Amino acid sequence: HPAEPFMFVDGSSNIPPNATPPVLNIAIAYAKSVGILNQWEYAAQIAINHAIQDNLLPGYSINLIVINTQAREAVAVAGALDALSTVRPHAFIGATLNAETVALQYVLKGAGVPQIGPTASSEALTRRASFPYFMRPIASEYDEARSILALLQRFGWSNAAVIVSDDDVGSGGSDALDRVFLGGKINILSRQIISLPTDDATVRHQLVNLKKSNARIIICII
Repeated sequence: HPAEPFMFVDGSSNIPPNATPPVLNIAIAYAKSVGILNQWEYAAQIAINHAIQDNLLPGYSINLIVINTQAREAVAVAGALDALSTVRPHAFIGATLNAETVALQYVLKGAGVPQIGPTASSEALTRRASFPYFMRPIASEYDEARSILALLQRFGWSNAAVIVSDDDVGSGGSDALDRVFLGGKINILSRQIISLPTDDATVRHQLVNLKKSNARIIICII
């Protein structure tokens, strides 16, 4: 089952004795198998503890609901529906990949639950009319590509190599680069696709290929 046991964080020190503190339910959805993203749960716990210690949420207790999406849209949606039918989260954080995040937003917007996508770069999510409950702290693929183009042009660089992950984040970012680089007259000398998680031998092989391209600028979208 995608929904795991809740972690309860107590911030109820300002509640009178025998009173029941109001509860905020926060769901975090991510793929535990994807490398550094294993730190999401830990980071969320730190943020909640910080909010409580600094009395940012006086009198509240917080339930952190952890959903392992397994990097699959169906599992992410099943976990969200399970959480909505039981504890009714006040907000969602996640998911890991663009496709998962978009799938979750279709569910969450119908329930009126806000969603923050820390790693969701899909340009589609920019459409506020379609995804009114979605927010993210990062740029979209297209805006990111435009920023990279501006940087290259600022320093007079016209050639680059690209290494991308073999997921929707990598493919979407790579497509965005192709679009903006075409108009900006930037040449991509080599494009390497890497599967995550990977090993040292694969990384060395990719680096050799990049070296053969004679590119001095390497753009990573992983």
